[in-house]
Amino acid sequence: MGRSLDEKSVERWRKWAAEKKVGVVLHNYPGYGKTPGPVTVERIIEDQRVLIRNLLDKHEPSEIAVLANSIGCGPTMAMADEFDFGMVILVSPYMSCCSFRGSFDWRSPVFRCFRDSLFDPFNCHKLVHWERLRQQRILIICGEIDKTINPVNSVEIQKLIGDNVMVCNLPGVDHKSARLSGDHLIGLFLHSQDDELQKVMAKATSAEGMPTAHGN
Repeated sequence: MGRSLDEKSVERWRKWAAEKKVGVVLHNYPGYGKTPGPVTVERIIEDQRVLIRNLLDKHEPSEIAVLANSIGCGPTMAMADEFDFGMVILVSPYMSCCSFRGSFDWRSPVFRCFRDSLFDPFNCHKLVHWERLRQQRILIICGEIDKTINPVNSVEIQKLIGDNVMVCNLPGVDHKSARLSGDHLIGLFLHSQDDELQKVMAKATSAEGMPTAHGN
């Protein structure tokens, strides 16, 4: 689930899907790409529910994985709190919208409507039903030198949800390149190749590279 999809990114996803032997459904937020607005929490929630229910009509929950990157992790976590999925993949997730820093565009209409809403779930713990999240397989990928969302956020989320969350902090990777750098990990996770995934994660994430779970 993302903010804006152009022809280049759609083609990249098409090639990725063929390589990983999976189907991919792409979703724009309202007001971005060819999807009409307005940008509101209610509209985004309803769009996502329609999309997910359509998928659940055709597939078992265990066959569905949801992937989110950066600010898209808020809506995806909200949906994972409402629906059962086989897998959840979060790239550069955040504890709250207050976690964003650096060059992030605070004037973004998506960001403005996310703050203090259902899409800011870890800023208001009562919005999150932890037991549902603890029953899902979750992979978190973050970049060690991310200047937009501190990778400490990923560790905090893992601590809050539990042992079903795997975190890989990629050395030398920034916010912009975290998703592409995690492609191989995502492919292994989707095909439940957990032993190989753990080996790759062990090589990719050094003990020195893991953030400590303090602060934002």
